[in-house]
Amino acid sequence: MNVGCIPSKALLNNSHLYHQILHDTKARGIDVGDVKLNLAQMMKSKDTAVSGLTKGVEFLFKKNNVEYIKGTAAFAGEHEIKVNLTDGGEQTILGKNIIIATGSEATPFSGLEIDEKRIITSTGAIALEKVPESMAVIGGGIIGLEMGSVWSRLGSKVTVVEFLGQIGGPGMDAEISKSAQKILKKQGIDFKLNTKVLGGDATGDKIKLEVEAAKGGKKETVRLQIHLEKLVKLIAHLARCRCRSRRYRSSTLHSRTWAGKHWPGNG
Repeated sequence: MNVGCIPSKALLNNSHLYHQILHDTKARGIDVGDVKLNLAQMMKSKDTAVSGLTKGVEFLFKKNNVEYIKGTAAFAGEHEIKVNLTDGGEQTILGKNIIIATGSEATPFSGLEIDEKRIITSTGAIALEKVPESMAVIGGGIIGLEMGSVWSRLGSKVTVVEFLGQIGGPGMDAEISKSAQKILKKQGIDFKLNTKVLGGDATGDKIKLEVEAAKGGKKETVRLQIHLEKLVKLIAHLARCRCRSRRYRSSTLHSRTWAGKHWPGNG
């Protein structure tokens, strides 16, 4: 809700309005004067949407007698969790059944260190302070396409690099995938399908991304001002997710302290 669906949908909606005013109103008989992008205000609008919905969830918790504890949790036993509280102190929680829902994090990539400025995750993609001249998305999954579409509409030259032969992930209907790609291509996004990323170099003014055909072939270097790295291509269930771009967040859980128990990290 804070760094996923809600902020991305807010940016998708507002960037769509901006793009439509720029490119679609004249043909409809609507003359518009000088249109300017106020990115700071667009980000503020996104933050307002997120804040309103998160406060709404907190209200529903309270209304339905759900205790909301803010902090970082780790397993102390099979049925015991210790929480380092955000406001200080520690609290122990006991439960017969415990649901692990810690979300995901970006998987490291060879030669590209995430700094959330030039090499960014989906979290950084919803909070850029200016529109980049050019941008690449590794992985043509849903969130990567969403964020690529947002920044393409706002003026960035976007290239999507996808290992598979279609966008949207392996579970998407082929006809829907083709239609979506056609729409996004018309918007100005370039696609490199059946292409794998070998590595990258961010030492220069522009980032170099080395790619080649997925089944082997001629290597190619793509140069970009900013590289939109590790946008979500989340596949399957948390317990069996082995996707290239995201991995489940589990480093702080200390779940291996209960030996022999199976959890989404024991393989």
